Amino acid sequence: MKTHLAMFAAACVALVPANIAAAKTTRLQTVNITDRHMSLEGGEARLYRINDARRNYCRIELIHLGETGRWIYVFDFGPKLFAAERMAYSYNAYFTDPVRNETVTERTTLQSTEGRAKLSKDFEEAKTFFDPLRLAKCSRR
Repeated sequence: MKTHLAMFAAACVALVPANIAAAKTTRLQTVNITDRHMSLEGGEARLYRINDARRNYCRIELIHLGETGRWIYVFDFGPKLFAAERMAYSYNAYFTDPVRNETVTERTTLQSTEGRAKLSKDFEEAKTFFDPLRLAKCSRR
């Protein structure tokens, strides 16, 4: 499981634009979502506070692991959600197999009406994983 969560961290870094990589990032909370029955094979949600030259905001990174794939969500928000992405990956072998290939099977963003509706709903659910006092820090500018 730790190996897969390390891969999650690497994948999330790959989704981060270059200008954000230079920002100061503080992890506010990490939640194991396996106990919430959100992911059959494990998963984790992380809440970050990001301070860059242009703005201060928060990010939720969420991973669901499955036998034949994984789903990574990234939500950037302040008082409102302003960026979100869902990437679905499929494996050609069981996820614990050290030799396997991953294929991106779906990418959803806020750009489409359908994507905006789905990701907005997923964002509201993801926020429930975290301590409300920590989330309140994200509503401030």
